[in-house]
Amino acid sequence: MTAACSPGSELDELLARIADTVVGYAGTQNPIDLPATLAIAGLSATETQDPWGNGIVYTLSGGGFTLTSNGVDGAAGGGDDVALAVSYNELVGIFTVLGKSYVTVEPVSPVPANYADCAAVDGWMSGAGGCDTALGYLINASNCNTAIAYDSECTFAGY
Repeated sequence: MTAACSPGSELDELLARIADTVVGYAGTQNPIDLPATLAIAGLSATETQDPWGNGIVYTLSGGGFTLTSNGVDGAAGGGDDVALAVSYNELVGIFTVLGKSYVTVEPVSPVPANYADCAAVDGWMSGAGGCDTALGYLINASNCNTAIAYDSECTFAGY
């Protein structure tokens, strides 16, 4: 998961909660499938508003998804946007650890991964820059032989 964040902020926690709900919903589907909208995942419009009252933008791409807050100005690409992306490979890792199969659109640049050395599912993980994410389906990437399993970073969107 790539999180553009300031660790511990209200927005980071909101994005992590929404991502957790999306992943949880997908895991209940047979076959596993991401919801087309946040409402389908059971999230209301008020549950998906950023701290400035703007709706979180949910985008499906390459078998993964991105959640974006358009920031204070509410404009996409305005320089204050914050995004959290969950890739296809990360979802494969999550569902593999949970004993489920996730097959969907193959990402444009698939990265082979071997999850055999991964630890049990964790509740928290710190990534580069100390960014904590609160997804209930996190894999402790430090115990994996590959860094793509929920390897989070703290950066600003677009950099």
